[in-house]
Parts: sequence; structure tokens; C-alpha cells
Amino acid sequence: MLKMKLVNLVAGAMLLAAISAPVTSMDKNYKRGSVWSVTLVKVEPGKGDDYLDSLKEQSASQQMPAASLHPRPNLSSQYAAPVSEIEKTTAGIWQQVLGIAPIGLHDKFFELGGHSLLAVQLISQLREAFQVEIPAQRLFEAPTIAQLAASIEASLAAQSSPESEDERLARVLEMVEGMSEEEVAKLLANPDALSQVVNA
Repeated sequence: MLKMKLVNLVAGAMLLAAISAPVTSMDKNYKRGSVWSVTLVKVEPGKGDDYLDSLKEQSASQQMPAASLHPRPNLSSQYAAPVSEIEKTTAGIWQQVLGIAPIGLHDKFFELGGHSLLAVQLISQLREAFQVEIPAQRLFEAPTIAQLAASIEASLAAQSSPESEDERLARVLEMVEGMSEEEVAKLLANPDALSQVVNA
């Protein structure tokens, strides 16, 4: 089942990347010599999103049950539990994708048996969970839960847009309309006070 899930996700990733050749990869550290092969599917123009949605549905229905998670292996890092909600969510996704629990803040994705196929799946699930764009190379730059969660948090902060000019103008106009003519005159006479009101 996990094999089928990976095949579906890689096929979807290849479709998105417009890769034109089948891919076969062997990883002896994961599933002891299993061969993963992917066959590309030709999708009619304009139907790519439908195909990817069906892949997501299939993937969701094939989630690994918690009982089949393997214990954390001996790693170079000591276990440190995730603390923030972003860290906990990220760790949960890693556990599902890698089939290992628990996964600590400083555990490295590739030390846990992660590889490029699992990285594609992981990034896809993180994008969906946090509704933020995460480049695939981010996992190579930030290979631990702590680093990846900090990167996601920074992306989320950058994504939240500051007040637009129209919103700021509407807020200042509403405030001025509630002032007396004397208060408006004092405000206009003091540029520092006016600046504070406009930029507050």
C-alpha cells in the first residue's frame, strides 16, 4: 500500500514537472532493495488538476495506520519533543511519511531513511497542511523538524499581508470622521502626531 502511495505521488510530481521519461530508482536502505518504478500517464490538456486531485484522494485513503509505525532508530541526535503547533504538525507528517514514531526536533530526514520519493510526498503534505509554498530543496537546506518548522513559520509570516493602502486610508478616514474640527486642526498642525495616526 505504501508502495502504491509513493508511486502515485511521484507520478503526480512528474506530471507537474513535465518529466517525459519513466523513472526507476532503487534504495537499499528502505524496504531492503525494493524497486520503485513509475509509469507516466498522458493526461488531456486542462485535466491535470483533476488527475492530481484523484491522486490526493487515493493517497489519503492509503494512509499508514499508527499501529504500523516503527520505533525511532538510534540516531546521532538525542530525542527532543516538538513544542510548537507547527513543529507538532510537521513531526506528525514526517511520522506518517517515514513510518517512524516518535520523530524528534533534531532528527534528520535522511538519517531516518528519507529519500527523494519520500521528500516529494512530505513536501506535498506540508504544503497542504500549512497552505504555504515550500520549495522541494527546502528539505535539503533544513533537514530537521526544528529547521523546517522555523522555515515554514517564516514563510507563513511573510505570507500574511500588511495593511493595504486602501485599508489604511479607510481606517484613517473613519477615525477623522469621529473627531471634532478642533481635534482635526490640532492633528494637522502637528506633523509628528499626524504621522503616528496614519502609521498606527
